[in-house]
Amino acid sequence: MENVCEEDFRELSNLRVLDLSGNCPRCFNAPFPCVPCQGGASIQIHPLAFQTLTQLRYLNLSSTSLRKVPASWFDNMHNLKVLDLEFNYLMDEIASGEFLTKLPSLEILDLSYNYELKKYPQHINISKNFSKLISLQMLHLRGYVFQELRRKDFKPLQHLSNLTTINLGVNFIKQIDFSIFHWFPNLKIVYLSENRISPLVSDTEQHDANRTFFQSHILKRRSADIQFDPHSNFYHNTHPLIKTECSRLGNALDLSLNSIFFIGVNQFKDFGNISCLNLSSNGNGQVLNGTEFSRLSGIKYLDLTNNRLDFDDDAAFSELPLLEVLDLSYNAHYFRIAGVTHRLGFIEHLTNLRVLNLSNNDIFTLTETQLKSASLGELVFSGNRLDLLWNAQDVRYWQIFQNLTNLTRLDLARNNLQHISSQTFLNLPRTLTDLYINDNMLNFFNWSLLEYFPHLRLLDLSGNQLFFLTNSLSTFASSLETLLLSRNRISHLP
Repeated sequence: MENVCEEDFRELSNLRVLDLSGNCPRCFNAPFPCVPCQGGASIQIHPLAFQTLTQLRYLNLSSTSLRKVPASWFDNMHNLKVLDLEFNYLMDEIASGEFLTKLPSLEILDLSYNYELKKYPQHINISKNFSKLISLQMLHLRGYVFQELRRKDFKPLQHLSNLTTINLGVNFIKQIDFSIFHWFPNLKIVYLSENRISPLVSDTEQHDANRTFFQSHILKRRSADIQFDPHSNFYHNTHPLIKTECSRLGNALDLSLNSIFFIGVNQFKDFGNISCLNLSSNGNGQVLNGTEFSRLSGIKYLDLTNNRLDFDDDAAFSELPLLEVLDLSYNAHYFRIAGVTHRLGFIEHLTNLRVLNLSNNDIFTLTETQLKSASLGELVFSGNRLDLLWNAQDVRYWQIFQNLTNLTRLDLARNNLQHISSQTFLNLPRTLTDLYINDNMLNFFNWSLLEYFPHLRLLDLSGNQLFFLTNSLSTFASSLETLLLSRNRISHLP
């Protein structure tokens, strides 16, 4: 569709949802076959085409190659709640924004990916008319692409008391005045993933050495992005910005996929009210010593996945007394090196820790032979090397999980296990309700040992090489509710 005439929607006065996205699409760097309108033209919408749409709640004009947004489109849209304008050419409109004065009920505005090709402006330029969006709750400005965010750049947003989410992902931002966010007392989510934010260094300006890098690698999808589904609406991503299990704990800050390879004590001094922090994929290789997050003592959920952390201090995370969920998966770099210390003693001192993810770290040796915690309820230990830790000739780690006295869920998938000795299995916490040993190489399982785990409800042994199932399972595991045995070699049932 290339044209929308004045009469096209005249008889649809009760229309509540209108999606025109992908008509005359913006095709640059599209991850699918894309045919623009002739000469890259915008969709042509008559200035009065929407005059009768007084009940419209949702309007999607994403990827229609718009360069102008006439204010007259919204003359009668007093009930519009959601406006999607991603993947257009609206840098000038973002700066002028006359149409914003007509949207007093708007709650969600998405202006993502309106960047100008091969340009990397120093600052973002948003219209003073953003201040008219008195009902705005969520503002998405991904892919504007600029170098520095100053306090004055966001002044038009200063008095938007309903604003709860600011999304500035994928902007290649190098410097931010984080004190900006003090302006927004009701802000719940600050999303700064996929930028170039680096460690806070006092009185030192970062060198602008990556301008040409930006121009030759503009907005390429990174590995942490959700895989593109050609059957979904590419122009309108409905996935939550932050994991719900994280954001439900309180205010959230996402700085994943940046360059914060070192955390100083003042790095987060402007975010004292944060409960959920994502620092995944920052290339951080430091030894955490219990000072780095001292300005964030209220953190309950901390995501440090995909880094290179060196665990050499039992005081790590000691400044986080309220920490409930800690994700340290995909930090295998130092765990793979024999002869260096691998200390996980800090777990014992985190007295509110409920969930710990140590998956995909290739752990084959630890400085402490036992993990200890009176609070931990869930441990994800998949993707490690229990086959080496539980070596038949080395009994040191046979009791590695025994002192996790409150543990109910234990994931031991993908640990190259060919055998689990009876002594080792009996040293697992008797409090377990869910046990995952799937995707190993077990050809034997001692079913009789299950009688020592009276609370076990789920046992996952799928993806092994088992060929035998006991005929006394109900005797050994009367509490069992779910048994998963797919992808084994079982040829008959007793």
